Amino acid sequence: MALFLLTCLLAVFSAATAQSSLLGPSSIFGPGEVNVLEGDSVSITCYYPTTSVTRHSRKFWCREEESGRCVTLASTGYTSQEYSGRGKLTDFPDKGEFVVTVDQLTQNDSGSYKCGVGVNGRGLDFGVNVLVSQKPEPDDVVYKQYESYTVTITCPFTYATRQLKKSFYKVEDGELVLIIDSSSKEAKDPRYKGRITLQIQSTTAKEFTVTIKHLQLNDAGQYVCQSGSDPTAEEQNVDLRLLTPGLLYGNLGGSVTFECALDSEDANAVASLRQVRGGNVVIDSQGTIDPAFEGRILFTKAENGHFSVVIAGLRKEDTGNYLCGVQSNGQSGDGPTQLRQLFVNEEIDVSRSPPVLKGFPGGSVTIRCPYNPKRSDSHLQLYLWEGSQTRHLLVDSGEGLVQKDYTGRLALFEEPGNGTFSVVLNQLTAEDEGFYWCVSDDDESLTTSVKLQIVDGEPSPTIDKFTAVQGEPVEITCHFPCKYFSSEKYWCKWNDHGCEDLPTKLSSSGDLVKCNNNLVLTLTLDSVSEDDEGWYWCGAKDGHEFEEVAAVRVELTEPAKVAVEPAKVPVDPAKAAPAPAEEKAKARCPVPRRRQWYPLSRKLRTSCPEPRLLAEEVAVQSAEDPASGSRASVDASSASGQSGSAKVLISTLVPLGLVLAAGAMAVAIARARHRRNVDRVSIGSYRTDISMSDLENSREFGAIDNPSACPDARETALGGKDELATATESTVEIEEPKKAKRSSKEEADLAYSAFLLQSNTIAAEHQDGPKEA
Repeated sequence: MALFLLTCLLAVFSAATAQSSLLGPSSIFGPGEVNVLEGDSVSITCYYPTTSVTRHSRKFWCREEESGRCVTLASTGYTSQEYSGRGKLTDFPDKGEFVVTVDQLTQNDSGSYKCGVGVNGRGLDFGVNVLVSQKPEPDDVVYKQYESYTVTITCPFTYATRQLKKSFYKVEDGELVLIIDSSSKEAKDPRYKGRITLQIQSTTAKEFTVTIKHLQLNDAGQYVCQSGSDPTAEEQNVDLRLLTPGLLYGNLGGSVTFECALDSEDANAVASLRQVRGGNVVIDSQGTIDPAFEGRILFTKAENGHFSVVIAGLRKEDTGNYLCGVQSNGQSGDGPTQLRQLFVNEEIDVSRSPPVLKGFPGGSVTIRCPYNPKRSDSHLQLYLWEGSQTRHLLVDSGEGLVQKDYTGRLALFEEPGNGTFSVVLNQLTAEDEGFYWCVSDDDESLTTSVKLQIVDGEPSPTIDKFTAVQGEPVEITCHFPCKYFSSEKYWCKWNDHGCEDLPTKLSSSGDLVKCNNNLVLTLTLDSVSEDDEGWYWCGAKDGHEFEEVAAVRVELTEPAKVAVEPAKVPVDPAKAAPAPAEEKAKARCPVPRRRQWYPLSRKLRTSCPEPRLLAEEVAVQSAEDPASGSRASVDASSASGQSGSAKVLISTLVPLGLVLAAGAMAVAIARARHRRNVDRVSIGSYRTDISMSDLENSREFGAIDNPSACPDARETALGGKDELATATESTVEIEEPKKAKRSSKEEADLAYSAFLLQSNTIAAEHQDGPKEA
């Protein structure tokens, strides 16, 4: 069991050591110097990168010994006996910092310390020098200044000692150590050589001044101004304290906020933030901006000398000391100041996009931004920087807000799991150039800045033109270049909360997305309606990373109401429209399913001629009915006569006469052959002629072997009136039952039997006289 626990501890320490080697010692940051008075309390803040390992790693505060060993005084879950009851370490993993608090300080607490993460001495730490000074007497004059700055101490004297030597001493271990006097312009203590001066303004002055430049931590302490010499010398005690600058810690690409609180009642005073290195103004309340910070700095002024400055898109060269100040005349050194020390951790880059993005006119860009995915209530926002004191909100994920000017052009997407959200901006124009800020309202340290440039080029993908007609389907085609062959391609419909992906198969709305191997993506909308109106995006993405996007708006148009005239096709006069008689016949009589035959050459009485008996064809329909032919001739002749043209009449009658002559000849030949093959048969007093051809076609005269199998059988009344009404003809032809094959002798016998049966019936009716049906 003990071996198992030891193995686990070694694994934890190994992980911490590996993380330390990856981050490097520069990723831990704290105050370099701490100056505090004896008996007071101090809180020392140390910063570390917020990685998955460092959040849960051991934090420590140790004191260095002469041997180089660092003895732990406080750590995560541990407090040494020396700090028992007066010291502790508190970790804030969400902020990436821990605070060491020590009460009831004594001069014995002065020394060199380290704050760090992981194991002592493994390199992931930061050195801190602590100096505890003797508490001043009530009548001591206190001077406060920051390290590396300049302090001027005023020492008064009276008229009695104006001619005597002036001296400046430092109190060390209860002894006075001469630093400088009026007898020489050089420092007596080599520690102050070249940094200290003593001046008397005039012989009538009642004070002298001591100026110390480039203050160091060891300069803090108690001093004595002396005019004259013992025992009649005039003295004044001075307490010099070095202020610890406010610390700011940020990751590369992230942001920091300078909070400056300077008491000033001058409403016209100029508030500014300056870099100590070089003394140049970074930004001020009058709108001045250092070009190195353009587009990534924002000034917010309050009242009474209180203001704040946000620097986004941090760079490694931003590390250093900054000075908050309020000056009545705009000149440095004229009012109160505060020192701030900024540290930029170069080991971790929180930005998701390059500092400069380039886009084409009409194209698109994707701005990728960081956020904390563990905070589900975060408001993710994109701003357009408009000057030193203004930024314009474009989209807010919490409010579902997109500015009106960016409707259909801008959408925000969260990428689950990797702490990134993307903002896609399309339909780019030259006016879109500028600086954009990504903001997560619950973690200002993740604010990033991106510069957008519009350059010459062709956008991709591209969308073909189309027309959306209400109630009709529409296809919208999107073309991709070959560089997106392996990327995922999509269509989506834009709204204030993003862009909703359209399904890749038919849905209830009828939307269809399909892609072919030619890098063409087609969106199909069935029966376009008002619900389909709006902006549609066609784009490509690689995983969760959005690439280029094209946008198009679907607007409905009413169906066109155009009267279309049929094309005029030349018509052959010989194939002109049918005669009025033909049209009437077609309208009055439907086309029969098949021709009906009746026995004994009796015709079925009907008002409808055969459909093919049209106009001039009536004359040649049947040679057995010359009257009908004569009527057709008369009709044709009268129609021709009405035309008033003799030429037309002759051209019509001559062919008709030839046809009638040919028909008469055919009838004569047919009758001659009929007489030769006819036998007279007598049944009682009824006589008739029958030919062998009639017996061969007995089925056409009503002879049926199985009457129930033939639903189309019809009979004709002989009394002059039809006994049965003609059934309505169907447009679908009914399949006739198959007929059994018989020999010609059997068929002749069957026909002759049917003939005898019909003859007997007719004879009986003739004897009884005609009857009404």
